[in-house]
This record gives sequence, structure tokens and C-alpha cells, in this order.
Amino acid sequence: MISSFLLTGCFGQNTNDSVIDQTRQDRAIISCKNQCDSSKIFEDFSNGPCLSNSIQPDWVCDIVHSPREAVDDDPANQCSAYSDRTANHYVELDTDCNLIKAK
Repeated sequence: MISSFLLTGCFGQNTNDSVIDQTRQDRAIISCKNQCDSSKIFEDFSNGPCLSNSIQPDWVCDIVHSPREAVDDDPANQCSAYSDRTANHYVELDTDCNLIKAK
């Protein structure tokens, strides 16, 4: 009886954590896309710039080419918060503000 309670409690918590993580990721993606849409009017995305080192807590927003180009791997064009490990997650959008990857 006790072991089934412990297992249920553990599984329930993992499910909630997954939902919370997915919600955070979704918010980061939306924020990144909004930033991209408003910035692409004024900014040149040809170098694959970092749009934000803190689009949401613990998330950065980076523009890359699809397919990826050498300029995307240049540290000068990457989000320093992710490289420095002050942010642990990233959203990558292409130069037209389409989602490539979020992790």
C-alpha cells in the first residue's frame, strides 16, 4: 500500500514538472518569435545574431540559418548567456522567424 502511494506521488510530480517545463518552453518560443518579428524590420539577420540573452528566465533567443552556415557557429553571433552557462536553454529561429529548435 505504501509503495503504491510513493510510486504514484513520484510519477505525478514528474508529470507536473514536464508540464511546467513545456509551458516554460512554449513561453520562450512565443517570446522569441515576437522579438524576432519586431526586430527583423530594423535588424540585419544575415549574421545569425543573438536576439536576447534572457527572452524568458533561463532561456536565450538566437537566429540561425536553415540550413546552418559557418557564421552561425561564430561565438560573436551566439548568445553569450548560453555559452557562459548563465542560461541553460535556447530557442533557435531561422532568419524568417520560424522555429528551428528549442531545447
